[in-house]
Amino acid sequence: MISAVYAIITPNGQYIGGTKNYRVRCNLHRSRLKLGTHQNHKLQMEYNRYRDQFKFQILIICLEKDLHLYEQIAMNALKPEHNIYPYAGKGFMPRPLFKGHKHSDESKAKMSKANKGKQFRLGKFLSNETKAKISSANRGKALSEIHKDKLRKHRHTKETRAKMAISQKRRRAIEKQFLLAEEEK
Repeated sequence: MISAVYAIITPNGQYIGGTKNYRVRCNLHRSRLKLGTHQNHKLQMEYNRYRDQFKFQILIICLEKDLHLYEQIAMNALKPEHNIYPYAGKGFMPRPLFKGHKHSDESKAKMSKANKGKQFRLGKFLSNETKAKISSANRGKALSEIHKDKLRKHRHTKETRAKMAISQKRRRAIEKQFLLAEEEK
């Protein structure tokens, strides 16, 4: 099992990633690209055009705990064209550091047209009357004793709390590095 920062090199750019298990992650990328179901649409479009010209390359072999740090350093240095997020580990950093994507007016119009007439609750608010009905329907439902006990007894062990503290310190150090990099721009 190799913990590494890797690149997927294409004719029009590259994608930088980090993984705890390089071989498994590369096989997952290849499998999803072949099936046409890769979550990175930029990479999928490149693969559909230049499938024979994709190269997987290890950039840095490192300890698992330093993975995000080295991945971010590689992203800052190489400025990959196919990464969707500018920060290592996607959801790793707190939300305020992510800069939102602005849709063009044309894209907004297309999305609006595509969703016209669809009946779904996404983004809809419940009326007070509906909230009251749901509340009364759920009132009186009791949690099982097993569930109540789990809620009462759950405590992190000292070992887990220590790991969480180390993780927070590491995250804050990386966060500080990002903020300094942002200030330099």
